[in-house]
Amino acid sequence: MVYRNDVDALAARHRELEAELQRRIRERDDVAHMLAEARDRDAEERRVADLLADGPRRRRRRRWRIAVIALALVGIAIGGVLRYRKHIASTREARLEDAIATMRGLRGASPTR
Repeated sequence: MVYRNDVDALAARHRELEAELQRRIRERDDVAHMLAEARDRDAEERRVADLLADGPRRRRRRRWRIAVIALALVGIAIGGVLRYRKHIASTREARLEDAIATMRGLRGASPTR
């Protein structure tokens, strides 16, 4: 059986814990708010430092360089493929002309009996 003093003591302890919990929640919320403000200030300082260091223009220039290099590589690849196809076609034509010349030479020769 629970005595009245025990119930009162537990109720008082419960009230104390509730009050401490509310205080801790307020403290946590205050710290979270201060942290958010500090992060915002830090982000703004980094953004301003980047602008002062001419970061956006450097990044644009870098993107342009990458694009130009990529286009040059594509152009080189296309040129190589076209040159290879032309080489293959000319080689094929040369072999065909050699074969025709050989056949003409054989037709003009007299058969040996």
